[in-house]
Amino acid sequence: MHIGFVKELTRQDMEDVVALLDQVALKEATNGYYEPLSSDLRQELMESINDGLKKGVCHVLIARNEAERIIGMITLEQQKLPAQKHIIAVKRCVIDDTYRGSMLLSQGLIDVLEKAKDLGCEQMILDVRSDGPVELWRRLGFQEYGRLEDYARIGGDVYCGVYMSASVRDLRALAGLSTDYPVPSLMM
Repeated sequence: MHIGFVKELTRQDMEDVVALLDQVALKEATNGYYEPLSSDLRQELMESINDGLKKGVCHVLIARNEAERIIGMITLEQQKLPAQKHIIAVKRCVIDDTYRGSMLLSQGLIDVLEKAKDLGCEQMILDVRSDGPVELWRRLGFQEYGRLEDYARIGGDVYCGVYMSASVRDLRALAGLSTDYPVPSLMM
């Protein structure tokens, strides 16, 4: 298994990512998708990710198994506003269910923290449905900073969303990584 950031998604990568998103959506409706993606949404999502990669506003960490199939993905987006460039958001985090519990997320988080450091980000944020992996993110070092009661609607049901954040330095310390590094000035 190997993990790394990609500069673009190939056609095969796109197929693997869609299959992974569909697999997770069918087993747990907590990643924003509660059914397999329609062909239009698949294309729109993959084009959006590739466009973000080309513009440098999106960073995608991919985990592949020995057969080179994508088994995990974390998508990051650095905030665009000059006063918020120190913030990076975890937008998507999906892992093939057969690889859960294999430390894949912990290994990927190390690469994510290196990317955040390289980008000069000091704060990491994410949001997740309250019936999703909130406790997992807490164990990894994230803290809740807010809730939105009407976060998601599925089949007439309303779900609460949990907004979480963590200091990149604190997460690095928890992961045993160096916290002694200069943070570039992000102000223009």
